[in-house]
Amino acid sequence: MGLAALAFSAALFFAVVMIYAYKPSLVVKLDEQIVSYYTSMHESALADAKSIEDPLKRIKAVGAVLDGLEDVYKRYRLSELKREAFVQITGDLTRMKNIQEALRWYDRWLEFDDRDLPARISRAKLLLKLKERRAEGEAELVRLFKMLPETDFIVRPYA
Repeated sequence: MGLAALAFSAALFFAVVMIYAYKPSLVVKLDEQIVSYYTSMHESALADAKSIEDPLKRIKAVGAVLDGLEDVYKRYRLSELKREAFVQITGDLTRMKNIQEALRWYDRWLEFDDRDLPARISRAKLLLKLKERRAEGEAELVRLFKMLPETDFIVRPYA
């Protein structure tokens, strides 16, 4: 790093520290604008994908949005948007009775957030529909019931 670049970096660092020290509201406002710009791109992409009438094209578009959110982890600002996209794509695939593909997306969802209870329950309910994997679905529901016996919607798949 040259001397000029080092001086510029030091000046920039000093400016940021001074602004933060004397005008924290400006830093908050700037942060909100940057985050808003960043999140609005992804929000509009998901909204556009969800508005597609043809379910196959919608699934493909939502899948592309999820691929773009691959590096978003559970506590990131875009994590709720990623969860919303998972809800959309798994719901569409389940309604189309494409159980194997829905299970693949549920597995990706649970890699993203293994504590997402609705995802775990919905995945287990789908497994109940597959004769060869019914025991796996039942075992998952029993595991969930033992962990959270007071949660009513864990019991509902049996009803």
